[in-house]
Parts: sequence; C-alpha cells; structure tokens
Amino acid sequence: MRRSPGCARQLHIDGVEWIGPSGPSTITPATPRPPFGATACARSSTAAGSYDEAATSPLADAKTVEDIHALHWPSPDDFDWDGFKRRVKEVSGRQIVQCGGYEPFLVYCYMRGREQAMMDVLVEPEIAEADPRHLFDFHYAVNGRPGRSVIV
Repeated sequence: MRRSPGCARQLHIDGVEWIGPSGPSTITPATPRPPFGATACARSSTAAGSYDEAATSPLADAKTVEDIHALHWPSPDDFDWDGFKRRVKEVSGRQIVQCGGYEPFLVYCYMRGREQAMMDVLVEPEIAEADPRHLFDFHYAVNGRPGRSVIV
C-alpha cells in the first residue's frame, strides 16, 4: 500500500525509501509499473487499501524447460544506472534506504502466474527449477553493479 510522504512525515512514520535503477519493468512504491517478470499490472482494492499486482505473465504458456530458457531475460545493462546514482545522492535522510531486493518465488509467480507456479512445484519440478537460475544470475549481476558504479 502506498503512503504519501507528507502524510508519513506528519505522523512521524519513518518507513522505507526504495531506490533502484529504472529499467524495462521495475516497480517501486512511487512508480506503479509492472513487477519484474510481468508485462502489465492491475490495481487490486480491498477494504484496507489498494496495491498493484501482475496482470500478465510472460511464461504462463511455457510447457518445457526450453521455453523458460528461450525467454529474453533482461541484462543489468538495460537499466538506468546514471539515474540511480542521482537518486542515491538525493536521499532525504529521514528514512531507511532499500536498494534492491530478491524474492525469487514471488517473481516466479509473476512470470508463470501464481496458480501455475504453485502447480509447477508439484507436477513440473524441472520447469520450477529452470526459472530461478535465470533470476539468480540476473539479480546477482544487478546487485553487484551498484557497488561498482555509485560513488556518493
């Protein structure tokens, strides 16, 4: 759920300031875009508030491990690291800063669809094991990059 930064300040809520590079499909609390691995997002509402979730899954129709490997997996070079450096230098200092995150099964659910991802674990384990390798390789490269490219 998103909070207005002004409201959080007035209520003395520290919260988390999320900073990450802009890329082909990055989601942050401030910019609703599809989560990594999804091609579109949809707003879901509940009595407690609303949130964005994946509406399309690029690997929903994958039937084989080869289909998983055939996906065009993003490269760290697809992201705006100069913009990331600028945002790091503009940190407010009022909140904890989070740069990146890695939730492999959540991303796998975005990519396959939640129900299919859970079924894969039971009935298509070779497909369920193929995707995380790509996710790990990508996130390892991305999370290693800021340390080499950000000088504050």
